Amino acid sequence: MKRFLLGLLCLTVFSAQSQLIRPRIFRSSGVERVSRLGQSISSGPSALLTDLIAYYSMEGDSTDELGTYDGADNIMSYGVGKISLGSDYSNINSTITVNVPLGTVFSISFWVKPYVNPLNQGARTEYGKLIGYDANNALFLHQVGAGALTLQLWIGGALKADIAIVEGEWRFVTLTADGTNVVLYVNSASVWSGVSAPDWITINKICEQCSATIDEIGLWEPKVLTPSEITQLYGGSAGLAYPFN
Repeated sequence: MKRFLLGLLCLTVFSAQSQLIRPRIFRSSGVERVSRLGQSISSGPSALLTDLIAYYSMEGDSTDELGTYDGADNIMSYGVGKISLGSDYSNINSTITVNVPLGTVFSISFWVKPYVNPLNQGARTEYGKLIGYDANNALFLHQVGAGALTLQLWIGGALKADIAIVEGEWRFVTLTADGTNVVLYVNSASVWSGVSAPDWITINKICEQCSATIDEIGLWEPKVLTPSEITQLYGGSAGLAYPFN
């Protein structure tokens, strides 16, 4: 009988202690690791953190997650994004000003959801700049009147790619440049590639007169994202956000 009572007491104490254990989050080299027992799980940093120079989660403002290139909001609002919140460019004057150096070898990725028929609201001009250096070197949303909406890539004042894109749906856009070759991806699939040497000296605007919701903007320099890394970021349409764990 004493042995039975002692065993029951031990079981009760173990059960009570186990109820007090809660998952804890650990950060190591920018990567969160969770242990059910409250113990740190050792792991190396994600390769996606290599040469990442700026990342904008758009969680209510344009703070750079790396703390170096915070943006300046102009008539901005934040609503439902791809992952949690996203930047909402519902006003024709909405934009975020940044100053991120890139050069000729870089990668850019972001999620974008163009508004449906924004021209009736006066919220998008014919060329809505998504991200880029100047009017000659950028990614644009292009639409004439009630015509089809396309994603355009301009380099050195020349139109390089003109890809159909659907209003009201999320698309994951990635641009890579290795100094010679440029590749444009949509939803992790290559939609255009060519020989070109863009010199996007700085990224200075995020969504200027573009009328869209943009989320999870990553900038790498001098890293060229690989197709497998882009697929990882796309996450089967669910998306993978910083710190990429």
